[in-house]
Amino acid sequence: MSLIDWSEAYSLDNQLIDNQHKKLFGILNKLHDMSPGDPDNRAYTITVERLWSYANYHFIAEEQLMSDVGYGDIHGHLQQHKLFTEKILHLKEMLGQGEQESSHELITFLGNWIQRHVMMEDKKIPTANNLIDPSPVS
Repeated sequence: MSLIDWSEAYSLDNQLIDNQHKKLFGILNKLHDMSPGDPDNRAYTITVERLWSYANYHFIAEEQLMSDVGYGDIHGHLQQHKLFTEKILHLKEMLGQGEQESSHELITFLGNWIQRHVMMEDKKIPTANNLIDPSPVS
């Protein structure tokens, strides 16, 4: 069962950022649907690493967009991105310590956080819809 279902309500009318948000939602959904099992569960650990890596990739693109359009609250937005990546790092640490139950709660937190972030913060960014994501969304 999905944690986050994409809808047009999340759209920023920017193909690059929308596709990246869809990808993040997909990775979070995959983690939510997986069982962390024991700390040696490679598929789960790899997916957590993928979330961390893709979130960083996305945040760089989004931060560049904010810079390009002269977004006034870029520093506050950067702090929120930092919080998200710190939570993912915490999840990685928890898995390394065998804390599976807490990891599922953290994934739910991350899903809720990104939904609120897209709806309340990302939508404040003036965007240009002519940007194309160089990476395919799978």
